[in-house]
Amino acid sequence: YDARFFLARAPREQEAEHDRIEVTAGEWLTPRAALARFEEGSIQLPPPTLRTIEQLSTFDTVDAVFAAAAEQDPPLPVQPHFVQIGDAPTLTLPGDPEHPIAERRIAGSTRFQLIDGRFRSV
Repeated sequence: YDARFFLARAPREQEAEHDRIEVTAGEWLTPRAALARFEEGSIQLPPPTLRTIEQLSTFDTVDAVFAAAAEQDPPLPVQPHFVQIGDAPTLTLPGDPEHPIAERRIAGSTRFQLIDGRFRSV
């Protein structure tokens, strides 16, 4: 991905603000709420954001996220690779049999397929 994600604590009173160019709306959501909204189709999540939110949704508290992050090395670049699998455009990640990099670099599924106009983890 050509995207960077940062883990930081924000004050409870913090207000979300977007750049009005690349991002046209913003709101605070828990990872699980964001995934539910994605599944119901009310928000779009590009693959890098979707994978990050999927990973965050496995934690019950912010403290648990920070504790897990403190125990990990900095992530390696993910470098997605597009392939066509059947009728579906597919974004593969390192570690996938269809990806040129054999070493897995990120937890979770190694594929996103374009299904009904949206990339989904498969």
